[in-house]
Amino acid sequence: MAHSLSFTVGDRIMLEIEASNEVTKGEWQKGGKKVCENNRIRLINQGCKRRLIIDSCILSDDANFSYVCGNERSDCEVFVRDLPCTIITPLEDTQMMVGQQVIMTAKLSVAGANVKLFNEGVEVKMSKGLTYLVREKMFEFRIDKLQYDHAGFYQLKTNGDECLAELIVEDKPIDFNAGFSDLTVNCTDYAEFKCEVNDPEIEGRWYKDGIIIMESDRIKFVNDGCMRRICIYDVRTSDIGEYEYRCKSGKTELSMTACLDAIELQVEKPKEPPKIYLNLNENREICIRAGCKLAVDVPITRSVQGIDEEAGAATKKIETHVDLDGDGKIDLNEYLEPEIIPENGKHVHSDNIPDKTSMILHDAQRSDAGRYQLEVKTETGVDQIHFLVRIIDVPGPPTQPKISELIGESCRVDWGPPLEDGGCLIRGYLIERKKTCSTRWIRLNTTLHEFHNFFADRMMEGSEYQIRVSAVNECGIGEPSGNSEKFIPMEPTSEVLDFCSSDVTDGTIKLNWMPPLDIGYAGLDGYELQHQVLKGKKHDDEAICATEWVDSNRDKLVNSDAMDYICKNLEIGKYYAFRIRSRNIAGASKWVYCGPVICAFAVVDPKLIIPNEYKNGVIVRNGERLNILIPFEGRPLPQISWRMLEPPKQGWEFLEATMRALDDYVVVKNNQYSSQLTIKEAAMKDTGKYFIKLAVGDVEIESEINVNVVDNPGAVQELKIVEIVGTTAELSWKPPMSIGNLEIIGYRIEKRDKRSGKDCPWFMCLEKTRQEKCFIHGLVPDNEYAFQVTAINEIGHGPPTATDYVKVDKTPYELKLKPFITKAIEKAPKFTTPLNSRSMIVNYETTLSCSFEAYPPPKITWLWNKVPIDKMNPHFMMISQGGICQAKITTSAIWRWWNILVRGRE
Repeated sequence: MAHSLSFTVGDRIMLEIEASNEVTKGEWQKGGKKVCENNRIRLINQGCKRRLIIDSCILSDDANFSYVCGNERSDCEVFVRDLPCTIITPLEDTQMMVGQQVIMTAKLSVAGANVKLFNEGVEVKMSKGLTYLVREKMFEFRIDKLQYDHAGFYQLKTNGDECLAELIVEDKPIDFNAGFSDLTVNCTDYAEFKCEVNDPEIEGRWYKDGIIIMESDRIKFVNDGCMRRICIYDVRTSDIGEYEYRCKSGKTELSMTACLDAIELQVEKPKEPPKIYLNLNENREICIRAGCKLAVDVPITRSVQGIDEEAGAATKKIETHVDLDGDGKIDLNEYLEPEIIPENGKHVHSDNIPDKTSMILHDAQRSDAGRYQLEVKTETGVDQIHFLVRIIDVPGPPTQPKISELIGESCRVDWGPPLEDGGCLIRGYLIERKKTCSTRWIRLNTTLHEFHNFFADRMMEGSEYQIRVSAVNECGIGEPSGNSEKFIPMEPTSEVLDFCSSDVTDGTIKLNWMPPLDIGYAGLDGYELQHQVLKGKKHDDEAICATEWVDSNRDKLVNSDAMDYICKNLEIGKYYAFRIRSRNIAGASKWVYCGPVICAFAVVDPKLIIPNEYKNGVIVRNGERLNILIPFEGRPLPQISWRMLEPPKQGWEFLEATMRALDDYVVVKNNQYSSQLTIKEAAMKDTGKYFIKLAVGDVEIESEINVNVVDNPGAVQELKIVEIVGTTAELSWKPPMSIGNLEIIGYRIEKRDKRSGKDCPWFMCLEKTRQEKCFIHGLVPDNEYAFQVTAINEIGHGPPTATDYVKVDKTPYELKLKPFITKAIEKAPKFTTPLNSRSMIVNYETTLSCSFEAYPPPKITWLWNKVPIDKMNPHFMMISQGGICQAKITTSAIWRWWNILVRGRE
């Protein structure tokens, strides 16, 4: 048998051994005791095999089973574990007051399951007044008398589930349901102060002028349920003072004060007109809660012999528009006509007796608020009093709370004030929460919250909650708002760990990371990965721009199981920065950064190798193929771009030339070592400067290549015969519009005689002339001639331009000349360019020159050290022609002074 086996309650257990032969006898034992067959256990012998079968195991089957045959035995340890118990109905959050009994229950899936209860991580031990037990499938936790140290989070654990609930302990609120007021009595009379608290268990003390009052024969304390009385018999002047009752419950204290005044002398007052005594506040108003009974007792100084129902009765005035709306608000400026309150009314009535009149209002409503008047008339006079009755009620419900800023254990709650404030100011708000599966509301704030937003905390991550808000005014707690939308407090995961780059190639970067340490209840949906190209030459954290991040996975989350990602299609040679964060339904974690990382397997600065034949420009004929091959170096593969400098259009030469992209018919082929630009049929518009730029990362270089597409020149323009004089014709023309991107080196002029026929060849007059006009001589009179001119550049001849036939007239040309007037043209000699001093080298030739103006030609004499030079001297050669004089010295001696003398006729 196996050494050990594990089963769950209710499983089928089968233990099997094989004996040496069929007749071998033995017995099964459990914990050393023989196992007998019953309705649950079967023993089967089949051949050499011996089997023990337990159909439905229980916890008592957890034991050591063995088969004993003589001195031999085989053992197997059987472990039986209980069924996993889940919690069907978890513990609910509970909020109770000190001293109350608390019962927290949960429903289990297995009856009689073993459970453990923990308070703030410490197992709860049962004691007097604190017990928990499991009855069938119900778990019950009971605290007979709740104390402050019982507060906290309680965790219930089973072998297959757990739940968490919070127990909140609050102070028992204390309040006065009824109070006492100042009292004035005569000496030796009886005085009593009494108040009513909201709980009979509240204890308090009586004070007089801040000193505790001790009970005596004359002063007695009476506690009757919620009533608290102090009775003073035989009042004395020493009893005059301020009386205070103080009560305390937990950490809350409350007190109420009033003054006692004793009068020693009694003076008989003379008869006076009736006087109404009604104790009112400064605003002369009486405030009552809606739904309560209002009884106003007004004492009068003397008996009223008979109050007229119309003249002496309480009247009511109601503000016009407010009372019609029924909201109970009072306007002192406008009233309706007074309405007499009858003595037999059901809702409100008056009761008049001697020395006192009363007005009783049953079940006060907001519409009963208004201005009331009491008038008393006797034979001695009339008195009246006005007062306001203000009906207040609990406020209406606030607007539905909105949940935001939701994290693991807290959220923000926002709401609006109630539309109905109940006739008094809103003192604050009470915020409550509950689990969706529960019906018990838990108060979140112990004191009133005055603002319209609140941060709710101490919630359990993963539980579904709802929140409601109630407004509180002087009248009490109003109707709660509608429940907020259901929400689950969940917290984003922690930061991603060990984020770095591992493998970099040309165009790809592999990133690695480890999952977050804390994932939480919301789990992990995936990773958000972004990258950014760093610009400029500074590649550090300062170069990262917060607004230029790009999603690396096309706005999709990286799989939550992945721990690496390959970023593809990146710009080779660029520096990149990366960041990653995890995301779940609760939000995203903080960003984790990596970089800068250069996207390249190796980095070599770019270099252009311009062939020598391209340095002086590329010349190609129009229509021929243009190939420009530029080798380069650089790793990773540089980014190559070709551009062309486009000059401004005709008439806009004052603008600067601009760069433009190449035309579509231009083919650019790039490989690892060179870039080739090809134009199958070059056109004239392809002439210009071509720029090639290489970029490896942020390192860029650029070079230019001049391309000149040349062609034959066009036809000359505006060819015309200016005039024909005798046998000479004068022609003029303008250069062609297109010169073929080359300089015009000349024009060829030809002529043809009309008598020779249409097919007669052209005869050349001038093979090449650079000027744009010419004279054709030797024409035969009375013949008709046509002339044609052809432009010539370095490529060849352009198309000819011909004139119409023109006839050479036989009539001699009479030249009309103006009469010649002889002018005096004699001019005295004058130097226009003088001699300059010069430095000469011995045994080397040199030349001195100058120029002059004179007519008729003067006589010229050269002087050397003021001595005329002989023209026959072989060392000097003197030349004078056209006003320029030169003296050539064949052998230079030491320096001397040279002069030239020019003499005219005079």
